Amino acid sequence: MHTARTFGLIVCLVTASATGATARASQITVVDADFNFGRVLKGTIVEHQFVLKNGRAVPLVIGAVTLTPPLTLVAAPASIAAGTQAIVRVRLDTSRVTGLFEGRIALSIAEADEANVDLTFTGTVYQTVEAVPRPAFFVVTERGQTQEQSIELVSHESDPLVIKGVSYPTDHFATRVETIEAGKRYRLTLTLDGTGAGGRRTDPIIVTTSSRSTPVVRIAANTFVRERVYTFPESVDLGSFPLGAVEANPALLEKLAQTLMVYRKGTRGFDVKVSTDLDGLDIRAERGPLGDRWQLTISLKRGSLKPGPLKGAILLETNDPEFPRLSVPISGLAILSERR
Repeated sequence: MHTARTFGLIVCLVTASATGATARASQITVVDADFNFGRVLKGTIVEHQFVLKNGRAVPLVIGAVTLTPPLTLVAAPASIAAGTQAIVRVRLDTSRVTGLFEGRIALSIAEADEANVDLTFTGTVYQTVEAVPRPAFFVVTERGQTQEQSIELVSHESDPLVIKGVSYPTDHFATRVETIEAGKRYRLTLTLDGTGAGGRRTDPIIVTTSSRSTPVVRIAANTFVRERVYTFPESVDLGSFPLGAVEANPALLEKLAQTLMVYRKGTRGFDVKVSTDLDGLDIRAERGPLGDRWQLTISLKRGSLKPGPLKGAILLETNDPEFPRLSVPISGLAILSERR
């Protein structure tokens, strides 16, 4: 399933003869620069007119218009006379779009000092049969535990909808379909029992239907089975920080500190020993009150940092026989001066 994004631009050139406009900063205002068409059925043609006003005493020339595909330019003036307004008309054929659409239109003004005039053209395109609230599952569970999540399949057609089948190339999870309103609404539930392979994965779910216009609905199954011992987050990013400011103001060290949690939920007596292969770190470890987790506070060590990238790992030794060692990536960037 494709969701249109601002990945590329097409250029529509608007030619114009010289108007004698001087190289002065323009003053263009837009009545409504952000247009949202709401929710429309796939295949609908959506048009909108952007009204541009020239507040200067000289005409302004529109040099070029760039649009996010599949937006197309219907009409645009070559120039806008002084003290007047003009219309830029844009069209979207939604037969090439599914889901959220975020379109951008940029107008360059010839012989002007200011940046382009930027407009937005956004909304959501739904199919005659759609997955609600979105065509995707995001299910997380821990080893040995079961977690479920449901979405709905909704038909906007006059003919009754029949769900013919649900298929996916894995036994990592299971699904079931329940009828909410016969011929119109169905509930699709994914069950993740936490007994398969650990880690993150994404699998496609194919729902076949009786709809002629939407015979197939594609859904992404994003699942994550956490092992009995795990960390949150899975990696630590210290970000970019000005080395000189850190050295001059030790209070910044605490502001830059990060927290890493190490879990073995549902057990007691969980023990962790911490080390790192990265110079310049100070790591403080504190056991949780239930004995099933540790909180690590990771901060920079004053006087031992050098400019450049930081890249290494936090090494964890545990008393769990199945997961005796874990390695958590850590990164950052020490810069010489504060960027402005």
